[in-house]
Amino acid sequence: MLKPVTQKSSQLELAESLSVLNATLGSTADGILVVNSQGKKIFQNQRVVELWKIPPAIAESDDDDAQVRHVMKTVAEPGRFQEKIMYYYSHPDERGHDEIELKDGTIMERITGPVLGRDGTNYGRIWTFRDVTQSRRDQAALRESEANYYSLVDQMPAGIFRKDREGRYVFVNSWFCRFKRAKPEDYLGKLPHELAAEVVSGPGGQSADAASLKTAGEQNHAFILRTGQQIEFDEKFTGADGKVSYFHTVKSPVFGPDGIVVGTQAFLTDITRRKEAEAALRDNEAFLNTVIENIPHMIFVKDAKELRFVKFNKAGQELLGYSLAELAGKNDYDFFSKELADYFTENDRKVLLGKKAVDIPEEPVQTRVKGERILHTKKIPILDNAGQ
Repeated sequence: MLKPVTQKSSQLELAESLSVLNATLGSTADGILVVNSQGKKIFQNQRVVELWKIPPAIAESDDDDAQVRHVMKTVAEPGRFQEKIMYYYSHPDERGHDEIELKDGTIMERITGPVLGRDGTNYGRIWTFRDVTQSRRDQAALRESEANYYSLVDQMPAGIFRKDREGRYVFVNSWFCRFKRAKPEDYLGKLPHELAAEVVSGPGGQSADAASLKTAGEQNHAFILRTGQQIEFDEKFTGADGKVSYFHTVKSPVFGPDGIVVGTQAFLTDITRRKEAEAALRDNEAFLNTVIENIPHMIFVKDAKELRFVKFNKAGQELLGYSLAELAGKNDYDFFSKELADYFTENDRKVLLGKKAVDIPEEPVQTRVKGERILHTKKIPILDNAGQ
């Protein structure tokens, strides 16, 4: 430590100490300035000169006041800058840490503290300066990025949650909380088995659902941590009123900077309407198939490309004398003469090209067991949503 400059031995020690200090800190990235109790500069490395762009005449002088006046011209708030300096010099034992913005946008970190001897005597003040402009910009960009990320995931029309490696919830978005009718604090920091049953399965949810969801959630979490693989599946939630909700869930690993899995995250999309539509479609198909299979008229369906049979009802099978297994995937040329097959195909093409029904009052057909029969046939195009 530095000793009083009023004593000859102390002055020698101080000179020696400063020599070592100058050699050690001359190339440091931080600017270092030492001012004695009389307000004179007794050490200043080259980095201070570079950071504050101090003219040589001022830098080489021991007049700290002159240097302060120069620096004040470069800072954005000179009054506040001077006020801080005066405060620290009037409170010699105080330590401080702040940041200074320069007029050119540079941000300087300033740290100061007393220079104390072995006996605790105060001999002056040391100042260190560091350009933290890029660091602060990076931090601001990171904060903005994080804010954008959380705003995005919080407003998405889907449930999102994240767990740490131990399985504790560290994030739940608003949609997820609304669906569960819960608050973030009901989840955050908790393990699945620490959650109340109604929180897991939703308000009025069945206890069986809660137990199975907890178990499945823990198993999925462990699998992802072990393998680093993504999994997806559909899951069901049943309320006390018996209403069922379905979700398509995608769970994936969360990787740390070193590539190690540090947790898991899940994305839940409500597919209840899709499931209900699929169920309604199945019901409609079942109803339609029941009608088709039990109507006393022959009904068949062919594909549009090769006019192969893809459906044939019972009445048609009984009339022609062929089973569905024999008919499926084949066309008219597999069962009828070329002349008759050409006739059928010509009518089929008229339907496909015109995209409208064709009525054939009398159409001959050769059956397997009943010989020739005359049919009244109506052929109708099946169009998709695009009209094709």
